[in-house]
Amino acid sequence: MLEKEPKRIGDMLNQFYNLELRINDLITIFFKPEKKKEFFNIMLNTAVTSYGAKVKILPNLLEIDKRIISDLHELGRIRNGVAHVAPHLVLILKEGKGKMNSLTTKLEIMQSNGKIVKKDFWELSDRFNELLDIVVPVISGHTKALE
Repeated sequence: MLEKEPKRIGDMLNQFYNLELRINDLITIFFKPEKKKEFFNIMLNTAVTSYGAKVKILPNLLEIDKRIISDLHELGRIRNGVAHVAPHLVLILKEGKGKMNSLTTKLEIMQSNGKIVKKDFWELSDRFNELLDIVVPVISGHTKALE
């Protein structure tokens, strides 16, 4: 029975939403639109400009290390994986005397090449946190520099 995973998924989606808001702020501050609220709520609405498109915009506006852009894309892939694929328990059978079988939580995620791979949910969660710890200070720093 999955118990902790649904809460963690909710936390991850909330953290990603807050990251995207930070990116929206950065883009809005850069462009200094006359109608700031409309620009933010219409032009940067995800139905109009996807997260991936916003990430592609950033290096055209500011000097941002390619690694940060790559990390932002990876965060988007992890977010999509946890938002659109339900985690499930997988029994890991260990062969040999004295070996203990174990349960782990996996996600089946389609890679950019179309291949579906199983990923450990908690490893993805840890990677998500690592990436946030890297990119959020960079986005915040650029935002403060433009204000």
